[in-house]
Amino acid sequence: MLARPVLGASPHARRLLLQPCVAASRRQVGHDSKSAASSSKDPLPPSSPFDSLDIRPVQRPDTPSYFMPKPKYYDMLAAITNIVEAHPQPKRLPSAKELKKTAGTTTTHWLDKKKVEERFGFKLSEGEFLTFRNQLDAAKRAIIKNGSERHTVSLYLSQFVDGEKETQMAGRGKGTKSKAKSRGHMDAVGRFTAGGRRKTAFASVIVAPVNPPKPGSQADVADALMAASLEVSRLAGQIAKITARLAEAEAESAAAAAPDNSSDSSGIPLETKMVRPAEEQQQQQQQQKQSAAAAALAQAVAASSVDVIKHAPLGEVLVNGRALNEYFVRETDRESVVQPMVVAGTIGKYNVFLRVKGGGHTGQAEACQLALSRALVACNRRKHLAPLSTAGLLVPDARFVERKKTGKPKARKSYTWVKR
Repeated sequence: MLARPVLGASPHARRLLLQPCVAASRRQVGHDSKSAASSSKDPLPPSSPFDSLDIRPVQRPDTPSYFMPKPKYYDMLAAITNIVEAHPQPKRLPSAKELKKTAGTTTTHWLDKKKVEERFGFKLSEGEFLTFRNQLDAAKRAIIKNGSERHTVSLYLSQFVDGEKETQMAGRGKGTKSKAKSRGHMDAVGRFTAGGRRKTAFASVIVAPVNPPKPGSQADVADALMAASLEVSRLAGQIAKITARLAEAEAESAAAAAPDNSSDSSGIPLETKMVRPAEEQQQQQQQQKQSAAAAALAQAVAASSVDVIKHAPLGEVLVNGRALNEYFVRETDRESVVQPMVVAGTIGKYNVFLRVKGGGHTGQAEACQLALSRALVACNRRKHLAPLSTAGLLVPDARFVERKKTGKPKARKSYTWVKR
């Protein structure tokens, strides 16, 4: 509450302040004029035509910031400042290295300027927002020994915390870096993904291991061959049945097509020469279906003998959905892309799917090389880290092409100086 203004030191002034209206105070003073004259040295003011008006005191505002341009902002700033002034601060602030080490665990992410304006309904300048953020940090660092008071302060400060950023940072865990995904990790499906860049090219890779059949014992090989022979015999029996049905259908069609007295020289009955009966059309459609099924079975038998022996295909390398030799025409670019697999000895053991954009063909090839190297380390760190590190394939090349300068043909090259 604002302090009420002092109208005067006389008892008459104090009575006017306490009475509900001026007219009532004057009437009360008129009834008790003797006591008023004896208790007050100053005479009462003369009567006025405004004495009959019911002038009540104006309602005082509840906050000292009522007459300021941003009362809500200054009220919050005053409350936070009271917290800071009422409690001591730690003697030593954390260093930049300590803050970086504990990033995402102890750092509080306050609302930014735009979110503060949207939530509380007032506009802030950059200076006002900076002061507000500094006071919030100081209030967060305040040492509060009383548990209930500490809980109350934390609840009050929670309205200024950005919950979205807190959730994102909590998912990273302690000590993790924001670039952990680009360094290589395994997704929920069991594939290994990583990213890389070179110049202005960005590449991401998905590496899926190919699981060839492990060499088993002789009994396992015999069981596989027995299962294959049983499958082939089953398919051969089905083919024999279909062949018998086809032979019967051909015999019936030949018997139906035999010439008789009611047929002409072409063998077609005279009454059906212009119109083919529906039964004959159904028989032809059935024969076509049977022949197609027989061909499919024969193809399945031919493929089954190969699938039993060869279970898994060789590893593929696709770049933006295209084959490696189609996307990278130059041989040097293709060699740089597959160099990590050559060094790690994983040619044919992984299916590699690359996505790359930006830059030229050389930059894209080297970006794919870095991404693939990181993905291979994520697949088997103990086996692949040493050879790839020795070959220098895990160190990103941070060099960029220097930009062209005005008045020069290239970045640093100058035109020939001419005297005249």
